[in-house]
Amino acid sequence: MIFREVSLTNTSPQGLDWQFGQGLSNYFTGDEAIALNIQTALQTLLGEAFWNTSFGIDWINLLGNLNTENAILTKTRSVLVGCYGVTQINSVAASVNNYTRQLTLTYNISTIYSTNLSSSTTISV
Repeated sequence: MIFREVSLTNTSPQGLDWQFGQGLSNYFTGDEAIALNIQTALQTLLGEAFWNTSFGIDWINLLGNLNTENAILTKTRSVLVGCYGVTQINSVAASVNNYTRQLTLTYNISTIYSTNLSSSTTISV
């Protein structure tokens, strides 16, 4: 069982904001916790987490340069494999919308709880 301690949520009018756990009724468990952990890891910009400045992804440089699709997929796989509860990566795909300047990452993984967890997250830079 894992719990949400810190995550990015879309609760503020400006977009994503850090939310810290507020008691047991506010925690997620199982695949839901794993998916939220992955979403937080993928959406955190490098240096944004004040308690761990090496946490996050350098999306500004990855998305600001041409021909970085392989680097984006490699970094996404690295984050997925490093998240607690992930046992296998079944697929990863990236789609960039140049008009909205958003990257959508879609993945399917096996976890310690299931063999087929699919989710996606959108990065805006």
